[in-house]
Amino acid sequence: MKKITRIISALLVPVMILAASVITVSAKDLYNDVKSTRWSAANIAYVTEKGYMTGVGGGNFAPAKSVTRGMVVTVLYRLNGSHKVRTKSTFKDVPRDSWFTEAVDWASFHGVVNGTSETTFSPNADISREALATMIYRYAVTTGVKEYEPGNSDAAKRFNDWGKVSSWAKTAMEWAISVGLINGMTETTVEPKKTSTREQFAAILQRYTESKFDYIFEDLMNEMADEAEAQANDLLERKAASPDGVSLDNWGEGMLILGLFEAGRLDAVKKYVDAYIDFGDVPMPTDSGILGYIVCCMYEIYGEEKYADLAGQFLAGYDDWPTDKLGQIKYDSDRSPEAQDVYVDGTGFATLFLAKYAAVFNDAKVRDTAILQVENYLKYGIWQQFGLVAHGYSNASKLEGEFGWGRGTGWLMLAIASVLSFDNPDSALVEKCADLVNKTMSFVLDTDNFSWSLNVKSGPSDTSATGTIMWGVLKSKEDEDRFPDVSLERIKSVAMSCLPDIKDGVVYGSSGGAGGWYVYSPAYGN
Repeated sequence: MKKITRIISALLVPVMILAASVITVSAKDLYNDVKSTRWSAANIAYVTEKGYMTGVGGGNFAPAKSVTRGMVVTVLYRLNGSHKVRTKSTFKDVPRDSWFTEAVDWASFHGVVNGTSETTFSPNADISREALATMIYRYAVTTGVKEYEPGNSDAAKRFNDWGKVSSWAKTAMEWAISVGLINGMTETTVEPKKTSTREQFAAILQRYTESKFDYIFEDLMNEMADEAEAQANDLLERKAASPDGVSLDNWGEGMLILGLFEAGRLDAVKKYVDAYIDFGDVPMPTDSGILGYIVCCMYEIYGEEKYADLAGQFLAGYDDWPTDKLGQIKYDSDRSPEAQDVYVDGTGFATLFLAKYAAVFNDAKVRDTAILQVENYLKYGIWQQFGLVAHGYSNASKLEGEFGWGRGTGWLMLAIASVLSFDNPDSALVEKCADLVNKTMSFVLDTDNFSWSLNVKSGPSDTSATGTIMWGVLKSKEDEDRFPDVSLERIKSVAMSCLPDIKDGVVYGSSGGAGGWYVYSPAYGN
């Protein structure tokens, strides 16, 4: 889990390889027609417990029954989190009310499947082993698995009937054999045209979820981390030339250093934080909260007192910082004491720091303050009917600003992840957070990312909104049983959606943000 969190916060792109799971139910307890001695019993138990496959009725699984094209796309759709796309397929043999319709819409939109003709999908047709391998390979590529270069493996050459593999399936079949998803029907035959069975598909599916593939994210992370390190060095040079004219602890700079930290560039992070100490800047809540979080992490890693001292300076800034009547930290100190305005930005930044400080320095009072920030915002800062995060609220009652501002939603996800990292978080709070996360994920576009405003269904996507939201979700899911409706396969697909906006290590497609309540500038840049 640490690796996926590192990569999504390395300028907002994640990667994950699913870990093997312990199966607590055997197939014989689930199906009348699957004995515990059957070769596929454990595989069938696995896919059933995970919810990827179900029985055929009457208490049976029908392990030897052929699997159809409609079944395969439905299972892959479930594996990816069952995200319903708004774009409908045009296949004439896919009625709008069938059990496989949403899966075919999704698979067709993302290029996981092609039709058997321009107008037909043939959902009830049995699927061959080579066609099954092709669907799984295309799916894998959509989740970040590196495209396979055919000819790199000798694994397929041992089969005497390799020449029978269709030209369109050779890359996928070679890949599937080389990574161990598909075995031969015998020592010398692979039988590419033979129909796949349900138990074979169950076995392949378990192997897939437990495999360690080569992902494209690692290379991208390194490219972006190189660019981020160059930007951090440039900031330090400009700060040295103009000490009073350059900030090192605003939220933008904080996100830059957070990316470096999660990418494992600790030397670069240490250089930056040490320079911050040397410059002697005074941390100012709340925008400095992200850098404050990093400072606490540095103390946790290195144990140097200078980082503890600096973390204490960040905390001291909140001593006289204004709050509303319920103790919610305000975004800035420029407003009159009577103003009761709370911004999601301030809640996210402050809570990220406070929660980490409380954990590292074992401060129960600060812990309670951090939890209060999330509890209050979930109660007063959400348009509850639709699960949209408001930019802010006033007087613990009136919602203000854009509902569903993408980046603001991401800021709240930072806060949620922070308080859920405490040991034994309150179950009611976890449930409320899960509800918001699930509703937020329902606003993912067909292209698997978020727009600058979540309720805007058209227009460009927003990498800053997508990255901050998913970083928070991933941090929260470090407890792998949390938010079960948001699968890691789904998260990988969302990560892939950012790729077109990454060029030479620079992330484009980031919204211009907001200048205050009702003042938004979704102008896209890097």
